[in-house]
Amino acid sequence: MTAAGAVPRRAGFSVVEGTITLILVSMLFYVAFQVMSHARRESQKGFWLQKAITELRNGTRAISQALKKTSYPTTIVKTGSQQLIQSYKEFRTYDDSGRLRFLKVKDSQDMDLKAVTGITAAQGGGRTLMVFPACQPETEQGAHQPGTITWYELRLEPGREFHRTGVADLLLVERVETYDTRPLPKRAYSLTTAFRESLAPVREKRLVADVDTVEIDLLSVEELLGIHVTTEGGVVTTMRKRYLVSVRVECAHPFDDNVRIADQCSVVIHIDAGMLAGGAAIEVLQILGSGPGAKARVRFNGNETTVGAGQDIAPGQRVVTVFAQGISVESQPGGRTRFYFLKK
Repeated sequence: MTAAGAVPRRAGFSVVEGTITLILVSMLFYVAFQVMSHARRESQKGFWLQKAITELRNGTRAISQALKKTSYPTTIVKTGSQQLIQSYKEFRTYDDSGRLRFLKVKDSQDMDLKAVTGITAAQGGGRTLMVFPACQPETEQGAHQPGTITWYELRLEPGREFHRTGVADLLLVERVETYDTRPLPKRAYSLTTAFRESLAPVREKRLVADVDTVEIDLLSVEELLGIHVTTEGGVVTTMRKRYLVSVRVECAHPFDDNVRIADQCSVVIHIDAGMLAGGAAIEVLQILGSGPGAKARVRFNGNETTVGAGQDIAPGQRVVTVFAQGISVESQPGGRTRFYFLKK
């Protein structure tokens, strides 16, 4: 029984109480979802870093091992106790006493290492960054054995979701051809061949995924190749350049541009080196002025131009800012901003 005038106790919740409870529970679930999503994203970044570290380590090792094999074609002929070695790049003659009497270096660059120097960013089309040969000699020691040339091509190809991520894959492509110099007057020295994309690839390996930029540098020093005395008594000194090739690969997380990691390798090669035509590297040569109106003199694909903020260096490559030490460039698709510093 209830006392007269007493208000009976209500069962359940009112609409306001239920609404507040629902809001609090929703907020609790939202916060929990955000925490779990953040933890999942950070875990994915950790897994991506582990994968990138492994690919960069193995990829730069594969590049350095290939560069260490660089060599020119050679003919080795053995007759009795004598062995004649003829190189593609050098022609030498000796007198009966074994003294060097003549030395000539071929000026052809067809079989030199060629590279796009500077920083090359991931772009919509495939790019050849470097090509070089590694050769096995042609031998005549009883039976004739043709020589082989393995052409290595380092390429930067758009990733499968390049339109969303703006990152690329770094590939190493191998092509093989043979050579027989028996009909040629000076054997390997008379050989004429060069890298051809028409050669069918025998092996193609993806070295590194999620590549943002590749930077290649060539450094050289002069060294003595040989000194010979002519039959007239003149002394001739021949010099050559020895090249060090440095390759730096930088990866970026497909969906977080702040997560980056890079690795590099440097190798002294056994052949000459030069520039590869048709590259897409950006080099900052000079900063002109300061402040909002500053401009930069840059080299792209071998051509020099002057650009300022808001101007395009090339399709899909727009300058964002010009500062004292370089420029920042936004690439499309992907919307990634890359920094290019003044060339020393």
